[in-house]
Amino acid sequence: MSWFQKLCRNTGLMIHGITQPAKDEAKKKPTTQVVRHEVEEEERDGVTLRRTTIEEIEMKPKAGSEERRSSSEDSVSGG
Repeated sequence: MSWFQKLCRNTGLMIHGITQPAKDEAKKKPTTQVVRHEVEEEERDGVTLRRTTIEEIEMKPKAGSEERRSSSEDSVSGG
């Protein structure tokens, strides 16, 4: 990629970032925590059978919790 193409691409990405900023999807994604990770391995006649069990907890954010948190932070900071 030539320097001019890199310049055009980076300029376009910058303008796109300004006109359509990234949404707060990272805040809305559920958080997961691994509770148990178990691996069972068995070998028969040169063939290995591996069974992996992963147990997770997924915690989804509440719809109104973000709005309440940001408004309470504003009142604490004096805004």
